[in-house]
Amino acid sequence: MSTPDAPKAALSMALPFDQVDVVPQRLSDKIIWQSIFGADSKPPPAGPNHSPAERARATGAMKRFRAGRNVARFLLGRGEDEDEERLNVTARLLGASLGLTPEQALARLGEGSDDEDEADEAPEAAENEAVEDDDD
Repeated sequence: MSTPDAPKAALSMALPFDQVDVVPQRLSDKIIWQSIFGADSKPPPAGPNHSPAERARATGAMKRFRAGRNVARFLLGRGEDEDEERLNVTARLLGASLGLTPEQALARLGEGSDDEDEADEAPEAAENEAVEDDDD
């Protein structure tokens, strides 16, 4: 258990660690890394098989955390309306990070149109770029 003054303690308390496979690995890795190596340390980038959708979920969770909103509720997605909102937010974040249209991003997420060929035409470099660190 982390102490209240541990790096990312407030973020850790806001995340639903009591639910299996809900907290994006990017966030849990960051919390663990900084608890060991210090608040100013930067965790290594995601591996070669990282999920752009999971990255988008982590980014969405951090945006809500910074805005003082309920991160756990976003990650758990309560109800169909919220699932739809969460899917659209994730698609927008994924699209912005990979240079995709919302339709292409939805296709990448396995929802919406079946036009996966267009989704695969996104610049490969964008997928491999280092993501702006989710500090603070």
